Amino acid sequence: MLKYHSLRDKVFSLKNLYAAFKHVKKNKGKAGLDRVSIKQFESDLEKNILNIHKELKTAIYNPSPVLRVYIPKGKHDKRPLGIPIVKDRVGQQAFRQIIEPIFEKDFSDNSFGFRLKRCCHDAIKRLEQYKQEGYRYILDADIKAFYDTIPHKLIMDRLREKIADGWVLNSIENMLKAGVMEDGIVQETNQGTPQGGVISPLLANLVGDIIDKELEKAGYKFVRYADDFVVMTKTKEELPAALSYVKEIIEGKLGMKLSEDKTKLTNFKRGFRFLGYDFKGKNKGISMKSLDKLKDTIRDITRRTQGVNLIAVIEKLNPVIRGHVNYFRLGDVKKLYRKLDCWVRMRLRCFKFSRKWKTDNKRFPVHRFTKMGLLSFEQQLRKGWAKA
Repeated sequence: MLKYHSLRDKVFSLKNLYAAFKHVKKNKGKAGLDRVSIKQFESDLEKNILNIHKELKTAIYNPSPVLRVYIPKGKHDKRPLGIPIVKDRVGQQAFRQIIEPIFEKDFSDNSFGFRLKRCCHDAIKRLEQYKQEGYRYILDADIKAFYDTIPHKLIMDRLREKIADGWVLNSIENMLKAGVMEDGIVQETNQGTPQGGVISPLLANLVGDIIDKELEKAGYKFVRYADDFVVMTKTKEELPAALSYVKEIIEGKLGMKLSEDKTKLTNFKRGFRFLGYDFKGKNKGISMKSLDKLKDTIRDITRRTQGVNLIAVIEKLNPVIRGHVNYFRLGDVKKLYRKLDCWVRMRLRCFKFSRKWKTDNKRFPVHRFTKMGLLSFEQQLRKGWAKA
């Protein structure tokens, strides 16, 4: 197997570092431990880039611990994220830009998460392709705390398969072991790669690719998006064997665990959830979890206690509407979106008049919202269909 030896000069080249910052800036994100925002970092960009260049070149670069934050996961759970400082995000992206092409070309055609020119819509379409081919029974697999429990040795072994540059390998291992700051205390990180880290999706895909290759070797049809994947069979009787095989991969080869309460054997008739879509029979709708999340966001934006005017609220709403339609336009959502449009306008009328009146529709008809620039779920859906 071809191995790459001299990569360090490419990683810390100024051209690569500036491109890395451009990517970090595009992805936005909050400040890390040092409280330096992207905007503040950019205000002295040349100095900061030269500083990273020097530290990498002289091998004194030392990544800082990530900042532990939690975001809602459903109604009751929380998902841990690790936020690196902007400097480290640029450093991670610089490594990713050089390393990713080395591995990308050999990744599975059934893997869609965090890959160039691939997206969740491609994963959904592949799922439906296999359904049309007769694969209607589903192993809906869930790896317990995937990002947080990936063994570092597994990641490093995968990197060593193609990379022989010791400086690159040591640098990435240092990133993995940089630690996490939570409640003012730095904790060691002896396993896992933090969600929120720029390089984490690539490292996670290196591990996910082990699953892909084993499933391909056994002849299974599957679709994987990062840590979410389904295995598909033509008969119900094949599912238990598929589950045993997947369990052996996850627990035997990876040293990780399947979540027993979230891993299910099902079919299209009974229904299942994948990437925010609910599949049931011939229908493909928005999962209740995704819908609740959308409504919570809209409720938060349209609260009357914000001290802003209606136009400012609409300006906040529009990206939410546009983004949601772009993601779920493959679903059977026309009727739902029509109802959501009515509900959003009701929320805005309540915002405008402080309470709900029977005459609100006449006092503030639909065309006034359109004139103020409010996007419509249903109209955005039609635009998406037209583009497709």
